[in-house]
Amino acid sequence: MNDSNHPVDPPLHLRTPRFNQAMYLVRCTLLAWLAFSGTTGAMAATEPALTPDATALQGCITTQMTPQQTSIVGFGHIEASIPGVLRANEPGQIAYLSLTLGQVVPAGMVVGQLAGSNFKALWQQQKAEVVQAMANEKTAMQLVRIAQKTLKDQISTQQTLVLAEQNLAQAQAQLRIKKAQQRALEQGAILRAPTGGIVTRIEQSTGSFVQTGMAIAQITPTSQGLLRAQFFPTQSAPLALSQIKPGLRGFFTPLDSLHKVAVRVVSILPKDARNGALPVILEPLALPPPASNRWQLGQTGQVYLVGAPFSAVLVPTRALILDQGQWWVLVKKPAGWARQIVRIGASTGENTVVTSGLKAGTVVLVEQTYLEFHRNFATRYQQPD
Repeated sequence: MNDSNHPVDPPLHLRTPRFNQAMYLVRCTLLAWLAFSGTTGAMAATEPALTPDATALQGCITTQMTPQQTSIVGFGHIEASIPGVLRANEPGQIAYLSLTLGQVVPAGMVVGQLAGSNFKALWQQQKAEVVQAMANEKTAMQLVRIAQKTLKDQISTQQTLVLAEQNLAQAQAQLRIKKAQQRALEQGAILRAPTGGIVTRIEQSTGSFVQTGMAIAQITPTSQGLLRAQFFPTQSAPLALSQIKPGLRGFFTPLDSLHKVAVRVVSILPKDARNGALPVILEPLALPPPASNRWQLGQTGQVYLVGAPFSAVLVPTRALILDQGQWWVLVKKPAGWARQIVRIGASTGENTVVTSGLKAGTVVLVEQTYLEFHRNFATRYQQPD
């Protein structure tokens, strides 16, 4: 006797092959559903947690402003240093010149002095002009005192005093000019090394007569070449080149090496009118060991300069979609995911800077972006003519 709570199996004469086949399909479907449910539960239990900046939506992030550093990238090569030329600032005769070939001298070091009859005559003339200017100033001061006294005694007018004060001011200005010219002449008589380096050529010697601008010696800098780089304007950072100033620091990475050499900007040359490139001369902060092959003449590589800090929206690079020459992201809207054109900047690690087109606080899709971007593609497809 079967229990009334359990279903009663049909009689044997009703168990046809078709019935048996149907029951078999029902059992298989039930077993498959149970297996799928168990697998799904196991997968959910082992799924990794979202990153801290993820939202409640799966595979999304909420953008936020992140502090960044402007990175200005160029391409450069190491070329020979430009030698400095010691020239005569005044005409005269070299009283002494303490230079020898191969000598290492620091920048600004006194290496000689001009003298001679021509220089002495010029110096005597400058000295006499200074003495005369001092006498004119003394006379003008006396006239001012007389004008003040006579005005007090009501003998002269206010106009006389004003004129005397103007003459005194002119005399004092003329004295300052003459003294400055005398100092310049004395300084010009002193020969100083224009740059630090090695003396590679001596064209004059003690006792030689020289004219203004005549070369006396040549000093080649001890640094193993200078770095000449070119920086081009970019759409992502159009104002980056304006941040390049003497003293700005960065690093140079040779193409055949992974090592970086710290550099700084020495001078900036005029822009190239043909392509808008900005030529820049840089020097190493500290020379690497010669055996490292990280600073050799003719070496080429990339130059990175560190510009001013700024804040920008940062998104994972995998969230970006390139389509028809434009960069896109998918942003969350009430009606679903919507396409948004963005302009990107530099990439840092797994993230990319968005310079325009995206605000902080926007929910952006970062998983399966291309699949969602091209969803319903067939509805937008146009049959070619």
